[in-house]
Amino acid sequence: MALAHEWHDGTIAALKEALDEGLDQYKTAARMIALLGPEPQAHAASVVRALQYHPTLRPHLKDPGSRIYAPMFEIGGSCHPEPVGEATEETLSSWADALDLLAAYPLVVARLADLLWLRRFGAKPYVYAQASQQALRALWAYPSIAEVYRADCLTRALDITAEAGMKEHAVETVGELVSAAKQVLANPEPMPGPCLRLLTRLAALPAKQRPVEMADLLGVAGTAFSADPFSLNAVMQLRLQLAGADPEARRTVATDIVGLWEAAAEDAAAPLVAIRHLEQALAVARSVGLREDTQRLLVRLQEISRGDQGLVEFSAEVNLPSEHVEAFIGQFLAGDDPRAWLARFGSYCPVQADRDAVAEQVRAAMRESPIYYLTTLVKLNGQGLPVKILSGDDARFAQAVIDHDTRGITSWGVFAAEALGRIVADPRTTPEAIAGFLTEGIFDELLSDGLVRAFGHFAAGRYEEALLCAVPRLETALRSASMELGLVVYTEPAAARNGLGTFVGLGELLAGLKGRTPDAERAYLTLLLSDPLSLNLRNRALHGLMQQVSKQDAALVLHAAATLALWHKTTNDGGAGQAES
Repeated sequence: MALAHEWHDGTIAALKEALDEGLDQYKTAARMIALLGPEPQAHAASVVRALQYHPTLRPHLKDPGSRIYAPMFEIGGSCHPEPVGEATEETLSSWADALDLLAAYPLVVARLADLLWLRRFGAKPYVYAQASQQALRALWAYPSIAEVYRADCLTRALDITAEAGMKEHAVETVGELVSAAKQVLANPEPMPGPCLRLLTRLAALPAKQRPVEMADLLGVAGTAFSADPFSLNAVMQLRLQLAGADPEARRTVATDIVGLWEAAAEDAAAPLVAIRHLEQALAVARSVGLREDTQRLLVRLQEISRGDQGLVEFSAEVNLPSEHVEAFIGQFLAGDDPRAWLARFGSYCPVQADRDAVAEQVRAAMRESPIYYLTTLVKLNGQGLPVKILSGDDARFAQAVIDHDTRGITSWGVFAAEALGRIVADPRTTPEAIAGFLTEGIFDELLSDGLVRAFGHFAAGRYEEALLCAVPRLETALRSASMELGLVVYTEPAAARNGLGTFVGLGELLAGLKGRTPDAERAYLTLLLSDPLSLNLRNRALHGLMQQVSKQDAALVLHAAATLALWHKTTNDGGAGQAES
């Protein structure tokens, strides 16, 4: 077969010399660079780049080559080598040339032929699949490659048999994976990495194609890794996978896994480690439906206090200069119009509008105090009852963002109470002035009358009455505004599972306003009134869960009323209504 490029004898000799040293892919590529010199032929440089790809598994990518092989590094939008899917025709033809020139070297054949197969290069790409599959299998005996990467080569060889429909090679390749797993487990101290890679790939086979030794291999692996709960758990998870849809078999295996993690928690020297182990057990118990185990584990997690974890709770006071406080409070009372005071009061939003900035602040706090965020596994409500189990980094981050915003709202409550107290204490803040302000927005006269009474209760120091008088009217106003915007506020009996018509809850009403109202204000109202993971004042008050209403609580609810009073209906270009402030 004719070569597509002209290869200098010195170039070929340099490539072979590097390959003759019997090094792994990365060291071979480095030796090629040294031997080829500062200005190698372009097609020789393509061979070097091919060896610099890192085997990976990124199933979310569309390009098949990029799903299997990643660039050696990717920084700031740049990468080296280029993504497999972006390799040029010149590069592909260089790889095809090198396959002919270096056919005696499995290391280079395995990589180049696989890349050409993934790109479906040439008239007969199946030939490249065959060549790569054979070379990848041969690399199991290649001494310079780490055992874990040799296991990856075998699993990739099995993947190719499925991709290319190579049924005649699939059975013998499965046998080689079995032999390799036995070889690893026969070592006095077997490494879990290569063994688990091989066993995981075998377990992923359809039931009819799995080797008959599979159960025995898992049993040997379980014994070999019994001292390491994480490796043993991986083996147990494979057992759970093999159980398939058999409910009894799954429950049996899951019970063993739960017992494994509970035992590991008992033996853990540090409370934080014990928590992580119990969290693993809880995840398995919940996934398989072990109700009794789930309840027991939840109780155990709730019983671990911060004191048990070796952590210390502390509080701190921040002293602000009085002139700064006065300047902040005074801005709300500038001028002599009480309606303007209330408008400035309502226009302040304690939730930051720049959510990217909030996310970065939260991530910085989590980096600075990682242990604190690792310990919050069960979110409790004000009565000390569990509201949510936080399992995983995403859940912890989301809760950390809520906690960040909640702290901002709570801090604002102190200033809101002072500012509102001065506003309603001024004789110019008459009921008529408050009513005039409220009815400029989404409150009708009837709702305004009730809210005016709430402001009066606050002025008289009756904070519980103020909150209970205001909260239902806020929900009524939001429901009416949602109806005017064409949003669903009621579920018809025919659409309900139980055949009963029901009103949409406050949290769902606020969620439905996304994109139609100022997002920071909508998020603030959600956290303040209905989010069970935040202040949740509306639900706590109306469900009898607040034993005492503070001045700050009442001020925040009336601030919410002032915020809503600034919302007014507009019409966009398409004719749909939306609320703005």
